[in-house]
Amino acid sequence: MFKTEKILSNETIYIKVKLNSNILKRLNTYIKNKNIMMGLASILKLGPYSAGIDYNKLKGKINVDELGDTVFKEGFDDEMLKYKLGYSKDDLDIGLTSNKDLNEFQLTLRKLLKKKPKYIFKKAHGGLAGILEV
Repeated sequence: MFKTEKILSNETIYIKVKLNSNILKRLNTYIKNKNIMMGLASILKLGPYSAGIDYNKLKGKINVDELGDTVFKEGFDDEMLKYKLGYSKDDLDIGLTSNKDLNEFQLTLRKLLKKKPKYIFKKAHGGLAGILEV
């Protein structure tokens, strides 16, 4: 993943490229699977608020060869576009993500807790020997 910063004063742009390729051989059958994912993400930060767009394009190709003859071949091409809004201040992060049609939303809440947990039972010193007071 490549990252460029500060095209505008508060904007960050990420460029993503990922390539997967594998070949599976069983007896006289070869299965070739190739996938490439390309993407671009742009995030604009204004104080504690942020807004962004995430675009990904996935292309793939599957070939099944049996004894040198192609018996199955398929390719696919998929595009994904997401819109993102966020708020981040102190130990609280809130994010809202939507697809390109704005009909599916995902809300993310993240809060860092600083208090130490209260133990229900006493702490055992020395593991099982401490519990049994041996």
